[in-house]
Amino acid sequence: MRGAGGGALVPGLSEVVEIHASGEGNLVLKADGTVAMWGTFARPADVLTNVESLSASGELGAAVMQDGAVRVWSRRITASTPLTGLTHAIPAACTDAQVLVLRADGTVVAWRSGEALDKWALLDAGPIREVTARYAHWVLLGEEGFVIAGGANNLGQTNVPPGLAGLVEVVAGDNHTLALRSDGTVTGWGAGFTNESPEASQLEAVVAVGAGGSHSLAIVQERQPPMWVRSPRSRQVPTGVDVLLRARALGTLPLRYQWLRKIWSGSSQAASPWGVRPMNLGDLLSRGLKPESRSHVGSTWAATR
Repeated sequence: MRGAGGGALVPGLSEVVEIHASGEGNLVLKADGTVAMWGTFARPADVLTNVESLSASGELGAAVMQDGAVRVWSRRITASTPLTGLTHAIPAACTDAQVLVLRADGTVVAWRSGEALDKWALLDAGPIREVTARYAHWVLLGEEGFVIAGGANNLGQTNVPPGLAGLVEVVAGDNHTLALRSDGTVTGWGAGFTNESPEASQLEAVVAVGAGGSHSLAIVQERQPPMWVRSPRSRQVPTGVDVLLRARALGTLPLRYQWLRKIWSGSSQAASPWGVRPMNLGDLLSRGLKPESRSHVGSTWAATR
């Protein structure tokens, strides 16, 4: 992994699957579920393992574990500690004072730093497929494409433009938000944006966006949609255990998918492909996949072994 300011390699890091950067530091998730962190933000005193995803902002951090639990830490909570009774988490997103957690059924819960660990609350937001947060505001992307934003609005960071459609991703910066459409174009609102900023609307063939303190980033591909942006991470689980598989695709339906299942028996293993089929709920159900989300873009499926 390379750092900024000259592109020096960060020593000791390999097989990185997820990175997060903020004004206070950096978080890295490796393929084996371990975590590396550096910077001035709050870091847990214990060693995190079996982590599925990460988030941190200022004084607060959260890790979604591979079993669906959520562990949080702060300046006050020095060792990572689970939010009591919270399960089936997918990702979490942190402001400086609040953790928002998206669960596999599309519901979102919020926990405020300083509250008891069992005092998290369900948000009345409808089925959600994406949650993002940074500094003092948060944004939710709904199953039907609607956007809900909350928190600080001193620079318009929660003033969601009307008429948004075809969104596949939202990303919060310190004081602005970016939204990626399925056709590869980008819009935004908040600090630095007046209605729809030319800097965002002129972008095309974008497959991912990032938002920082006062800047934005986009990954642009020459290849046009449809295309996979994120494939499910390989997971090994015992027989009878449910595992959540997440994928993101750009393009219009029908898209096509292929799942590959490997079965271990003693020292032997066999690969069993589940075939290439149109991506629709009927096929998912008929092949033993339980859709935990109704969205075809940025969806989550649970595969029962």
